[in-house]
Amino acid sequence: MVFEQTQSAVEFSSNCSSESTSEDVSFPRRVVDNEGSHRHWSAITRWYLCAVRLVAGCARGALAAAASRSAVTDGSTRRASAARLAALVAAIGPVAYIVLTIVLGLLWDGYDPIRDTQSELGAVNSPYQASMNIGGFMGLGVCILSFAVAFGLVLRGGWAKVLVLVLIGIAGVGMVVVGFFPCDADCVDVTRTGRLHGTFSAPGAIGLPVAAMLSSLVFRIDGRFGTWWQVVSFWVGLVALASGPVIQAELAPEWNGLLQRAAMWPPLFWMSAVSVRLQRL
Repeated sequence: MVFEQTQSAVEFSSNCSSESTSEDVSFPRRVVDNEGSHRHWSAITRWYLCAVRLVAGCARGALAAAASRSAVTDGSTRRASAARLAALVAAIGPVAYIVLTIVLGLLWDGYDPIRDTQSELGAVNSPYQASMNIGGFMGLGVCILSFAVAFGLVLRGGWAKVLVLVLIGIAGVGMVVVGFFPCDADCVDVTRTGRLHGTFSAPGAIGLPVAAMLSSLVFRIDGRFGTWWQVVSFWVGLVALASGPVIQAELAPEWNGLLQRAAMWPPLFWMSAVSVRLQRL
């Protein structure tokens, strides 16, 4: 009996020891599993944060690219608007100038547009001196400069384009300056002011026709003006340029007014026509 109780106690102790040993072995195993799980979720968190940063970087890049494209578009829009406005002024200016000279000539009793030059409308003895010098010569000069702006913004042409722009700019500035120096009575220049009028008239008389001739090359390089534009531009400039020496030599003084208009008006009409074309490009 005592032996059986002793054996039972030994078996109970053995079982408890076995259970304790089993628990002691399994507890560290659960700790190891928790640490592995922690490392697993840490890796997932790191990858998630990297993905978030990548998406955020791509979003910032896309927004920056969109803003850059918007800025380029806005710049192009402003450039096109400026070109159209300058072309509009350049298209209207020559027509307004020619109408002004015709109207003033009709209003001035005794003025003969066949015999008398346009400068005489702004001479010191003209009743319309201010109208012709400010509204006529200066206004036309501003329109020529506007033509240079439209020409430069719209067309391609390399060195030929640069040379044309210089010639147009000289013609425009010269025409503006002419308004400050009216010719003497009947344009018989004996004073310094009268002589300066003749001096500053030359850039406009030479610059615009030569610019028309060289524009034929610019039109060919640009490719948006056909052969007709190139041929007409060259011959308009050449004929206007060739008539200058005839006027200066006074070979037919009774025809000076007509010869001057024949030399000056075709390049102005050319400028107006080109400006209309520039508006449509």
